[in-house]
Amino acid sequence: MCTHHIATINYLYNLWEDSAPDHPKSSLIIETDVISIDSNNIHYIIWEYRIASDWQSVSNLQTENWIPMVCVIQYMRVAEQTWPDLDSYVNEESLAVVPLGSTEQHGPHLPLATDHLIAEAFAHEATDRTDYLCTPTINIGVSPHHRQFHGTMWVEAPVFRDYVESFTRNLAYHGIDRIVYVNAHGGNVEHLREVGRRLRDDKTLYAIEWMWNESIPKLVDDLFEQNGPHGGPKETAMIQYLQPELVNNDRLADARDNGLTEFTDDNTRKFGARTYYDAADNTENGVLGDQTDATAKKGEEMFESATEQLVKLCQWLDEQALSDLMPENHV
Repeated sequence: MCTHHIATINYLYNLWEDSAPDHPKSSLIIETDVISIDSNNIHYIIWEYRIASDWQSVSNLQTENWIPMVCVIQYMRVAEQTWPDLDSYVNEESLAVVPLGSTEQHGPHLPLATDHLIAEAFAHEATDRTDYLCTPTINIGVSPHHRQFHGTMWVEAPVFRDYVESFTRNLAYHGIDRIVYVNAHGGNVEHLREVGRRLRDDKTLYAIEWMWNESIPKLVDDLFEQNGPHGGPKETAMIQYLQPELVNNDRLADARDNGLTEFTDDNTRKFGARTYYDAADNTENGVLGDQTDATAKKGEEMFESATEQLVKLCQWLDEQALSDLMPENHV
């Protein structure tokens, strides 16, 4: 089972603990079985182990102590629905989540998909917990600053802005009036903010950009001495947690030694001016920070903390009156 599905099951454990206090969270094991899948739902069996005092593996359990509990996780993902299935959502709800990332180099140790994998995982986890609508992921962003490295794909900034604005207006046409852009690529930030301004200025809808690491800056700083803004330990730890099979752990030291460990004004600015345009201008292999400081456990901690922030953001946004989100009148 994918790691972010395990996180969803953990969330179900919390719900179970609230509804059945006599059966604490520690009595449930993390292993589950998928028993059926349809267009809207995935049905899991979660097993209760009556006498367990801590997490245990399936192999350690006696089957006579198992009690099946069927849980249904409803995934509100646009591409997996039929159009009639979306009717009730757009009649009752008005918020959508849009994951965006990039397809660009992330050093010798991480896949080019890093950013959009992270964005999609956060968007899916938050919407799975809240039942808000999630659109397909935008996998290619504004990445010309990584063009010297094989495989990097990008669109020019004006094209990206117009494209995002266009499909966002599509969502408004269907009744969506507030959007969270779940973004995991720094090169997209200013352009998503510009799109949000355009749509707000003409009162089409309210859209805001959310970046996972900016929602938990203290935790990121506490976990890593040199976290690096690109391909560093925070992104490495996140992929180690979400998709560990995609991480080349045997190349972490190489990533650190042939990259730029410290990203400071001393090596990126002269007399107050930023002197570089591309990643290749200041790092041989395209990455920054100390990748050897990354672990899946740190990735899990960041993922859970940032997901909580995203869930709270979505819930807060949903509660606001649309008129309060629109521009103020001229003074």
